[in-house]
Amino acid sequence: MLNKSIGFRFAVKVALSEAEAARHECVAPEHLLIGVCKVGNYPGDTGPAVSGLSASETAEFGAEAVAVNSLYESFGLNRLAFYRDIRRAFGAGSSPVVDERAVRLSNPSQSVLQAAEKLATGAVAVNSLHLL
Repeated sequence: MLNKSIGFRFAVKVALSEAEAARHECVAPEHLLIGVCKVGNYPGDTGPAVSGLSASETAEFGAEAVAVNSLYESFGLNRLAFYRDIRRAFGAGSSPVVDERAVRLSNPSQSVLQAAEKLATGAVAVNSLHLL
């Protein structure tokens, strides 16, 4: 199993939070997509003291955020509008789940994570872009 980049771990954590906040019982691929979009929110210049990351982790996460933003820009997509549209289209669920630890990955999301690992073969780590 490959290492996971900070951006990858952040995207998955955001996906869990998004599913929980929307009262969905599972993390769907749409939640993972929102997580990748939000990697681009990382400013990279907040410094280790603010972000809780080491200097090298801050640089790694910042570089991944730049890559995510560049990809969306290359397709002419507004990343923020895109993830808001996904949220709106996906809507709210009706799960009584009140704790993101109880939210599970859907089978399609598990397939996305497996495909990301496969795409990253030969790379140092699986990053958030591999989720796309």
